Amino acid sequence: INSPLNDVALSADASGEYAYISSTEGSVGESDIFRVTLPQSIRSQPVAIVYGRVLDAQNNNPIITTVNGLELPKRLAVGSTLSGINNGAFALTIPLGSKYEISAKEKGYFALAERLDLTQKLAFNRIERNLFLFPIKLGEPIRLGNRYFEQGTAELNVDALGELEKMTGLLSENPGMKVLVDATYSKTLQTERERSISFYLYTQGLNPRMYLLKPKRK
Repeated sequence: INSPLNDVALSADASGEYAYISSTEGSVGESDIFRVTLPQSIRSQPVAIVYGRVLDAQNNNPIITTVNGLELPKRLAVGSTLSGINNGAFALTIPLGSKYEISAKEKGYFALAERLDLTQKLAFNRIERNLFLFPIKLGEPIRLGNRYFEQGTAELNVDALGELEKMTGLLSENPGMKVLVDATYSKTLQTERERSISFYLYTQGLNPRMYLLKPKRK
């Protein structure tokens, strides 16, 4: 590096361990790309690259849209990228040491987020996660999952907020839409969990007529 000849385009890789440079010094031909090991003292903090595809959950067709990364629990934006035109592929770089939510958004779809715990990761990581978007159709169920409640209770946990925020936004953007809240996958806590979800939606200013509790069988 910094030879008497032409050295340009110094760039470090995502691991922070190596740098690449184009140089005419010692090259075969006009110029070559050389790799150098960076001293520990000047290495950047290691990161993770989250990569995958954004897909329609029903037919696996690729979707072109924006992919966002949020740091939890404060939901601070840490990155954004676009999925590819041909195959829906994306790659997002995020720092290590925190928990994150990775999600995509596209009109006419409801997206379930992927959550990553990188609090114990110390070295560069490549993490594959596909993001599935569910078409919004009349009578089509969207399962949020049992992970959004504290175990054995009807108390919503931090992971629930992201999905319910998206549900709130969806209902706000579509005032003629109604959803049926169904927690029958947890029969012992069904009523309490459905009420927790409904109460959250109510606190966000939504008309109670927009979300209905599933009728109980006698």
